[in-house]
Amino acid sequence: YPWQAGSDLLVYCAEGVVLYFLVINTVRTPAMLRKAIWTLIIAGFAMGSFSILQDVSGSHKSLGGFAQVKESKIGTGQVGWGGKAVLRDTRAEGTVGEENYYAQIMLMLLPLAISRFWFERSARLRKIGALACIPIGAAIMLTFSRGAFVSAMGMVAAMVYLRCIKLRQVIVLGMASVVLVLLFMPDYAYRISTMFRAIGVQTDARDTKTLDASMRGRATENLAALKIF
Repeated sequence: YPWQAGSDLLVYCAEGVVLYFLVINTVRTPAMLRKAIWTLIIAGFAMGSFSILQDVSGSHKSLGGFAQVKESKIGTGQVGWGGKAVLRDTRAEGTVGEENYYAQIMLMLLPLAISRFWFERSARLRKIGALACIPIGAAIMLTFSRGAFVSAMGMVAAMVYLRCIKLRQVIVLGMASVVLVLLFMPDYAYRISTMFRAIGVQTDARDTKTLDASMRGRATENLAALKIF
């Protein structure tokens, strides 16, 4: 498929290689890098705030394209009248129009905001950096992306390894996060818990029938790839 390969290669060069050279030729000094980081954090703060506003209001409007949503039936772990499962009908898509990509973008902004809290000299800027973590983190959860959660765990492990944060700080913040999530977003906690169902899946694709559609598709693809390998 040379045409398909050529098209993908062109997109990679335009969105990857060209963008890389544009960035390194624009951000040339530490001062410019600091301004660029703060610009990204402010953008993330705004996007996350729009997503929170939309979720709290219960509106499905995109708010001018800044807070797009995807209609998706997600289990919450709760049971309503007649024994019917209570489902959540929306996932945040932000400005990109795709929930997983939106989660990836916001996930990259989270360590930037954390770094401003740890490394800024001004107390006011440190507070702003800490405050920005709230809408950015909330936006990630409102996407209900399980892949983003796995990536976040890897990010935390990397930050501990690089000594950006201490292990005891991670434990304290982790416990606080678990309590807050269970109080304010129990449906997100249930969503994450569904990942662990795949652990018991064996090398037979028939075992994946107990998983939801998304996990079933991914598990089946990986099992097939494992058999081919």
